[in-house]
Amino acid sequence: MPTEYGVTSKGFVPRTLDEAHQAVVASLRTQFGPALALTARTPDGVLAGLVGDMLGEVWAAGGGLWGAFDGDAAEGEALDGLCALTGTRRLQATASTVALSLSGDAGTVVPAGSVASVAGVGTRFATAASATLVAVSAWAPDTVYAEGAVVVGDGRVWRCRVAGSSGSAGGPSGSGLEVVDGGVTWRLLGAGVALASVAASAEEVGPLPAPAYSLTSIETPVAGWRGVANPLDAEEGRETEDDDSLRARRVLDLRAQGNASVEAIRARMLDASTGAGATSCIVFENVSAEVDADGVPPHAVEVLVEGGEAQRILETLWQAKAGGIETHGTESGTVLDSQGKPHVLRFSRPELLDVYVEATAYLTPDAPADDEVAKATLRAAVVALGDSLQVGRNVVRTKVEGALVKVSWVEDVSGLVIGTSPGSLGTVNIDVTTRQRARLDSSRVALTLVRLGVEDL
Repeated sequence: MPTEYGVTSKGFVPRTLDEAHQAVVASLRTQFGPALALTARTPDGVLAGLVGDMLGEVWAAGGGLWGAFDGDAAEGEALDGLCALTGTRRLQATASTVALSLSGDAGTVVPAGSVASVAGVGTRFATAASATLVAVSAWAPDTVYAEGAVVVGDGRVWRCRVAGSSGSAGGPSGSGLEVVDGGVTWRLLGAGVALASVAASAEEVGPLPAPAYSLTSIETPVAGWRGVANPLDAEEGRETEDDDSLRARRVLDLRAQGNASVEAIRARMLDASTGAGATSCIVFENVSAEVDADGVPPHAVEVLVEGGEAQRILETLWQAKAGGIETHGTESGTVLDSQGKPHVLRFSRPELLDVYVEATAYLTPDAPADDEVAKATLRAAVVALGDSLQVGRNVVRTKVEGALVKVSWVEDVSGLVIGTSPGSLGTVNIDVTTRQRARLDSSRVALTLVRLGVEDL
């Protein structure tokens, strides 16, 4: 049975380029006889080849047009157009963001757009607003300092990394980036006696990393601005969404069209283009007439959402929930319906549980020669594990150890302890409730390196 080409009961069946050439040759010989010379060296043969090439392009265009209406086959702009029919938009690239601590002379104004870069790498971050440096209190002896407290000592600004009581004399000083003062561990922020915090964004889009305390180079000279640091890791941006991810999200959006179900509400919350844009979401539903074990009132829903703007979450929740169903949560806000009538809705945010890690890593001879480079790589491995943990997932000590050992030039790890504060470190796994999410940051990963020789392996 001859092959059917074009739009058939089995879909679109195109001719290949060779089949297009063969069809032209067969048609010419039918019209002019089998003796017609159609070799590549004859004028008729060359003409047949040209016509076959053009027909092949037409068949290819037809196949592309047919595939543009198939979510599994459409690509690029064709896929964008298909997804737009259901309100799904391709996510555009975004820049990494970070909170910068600027130090220097009191009263100094650092203009918006001032640039700092990652030392040794050069990734540039520009400030989102102007910032005025405000004088910081001087270090005091025998004083209890909480984590995050800042003081001036030795003509520089220091941030408390490990809380405790300061010593009786001296205060933070010396050439080290981190010093111990009595029971307090201080981390250097920069030179000067004043400080300001300001948000900054990478000048280029994409997932550009900036681990804690790596943004230390000032690229925009400003009189009185003498130091810069990022106490926490940057929130990495993203590349433009690829076709496979867009297809998967389109399926979620289609599922979300069935409003009111738990799955539909969750899908709408996670939709970054038309919904709330949450990074994670858990929906609690109570269909009983009693307050349930999760504290949700009778006949109510509660969305536990991480990421997304509050008002966008409220508006998405209003569109997704069923009429007459109460919303529950620790955050609240007002939305207007199509008639301009206000409605108060509620949702919750997960409690972020900071996790601290300390360990000794034994390195093979092929490890980076620079200790800071090696530590940065190992911290990044631990943070990547933390980023993979969703709401309610426990922090398992052996998995943290495994993240370090997976680095090719780490021979072994010992003494690894974890905890939710520097004073609670131990070998017990960290239990995380359904309303919490563990958060790891390179600033809370303390490492000791031991370099092994060839004879030690």
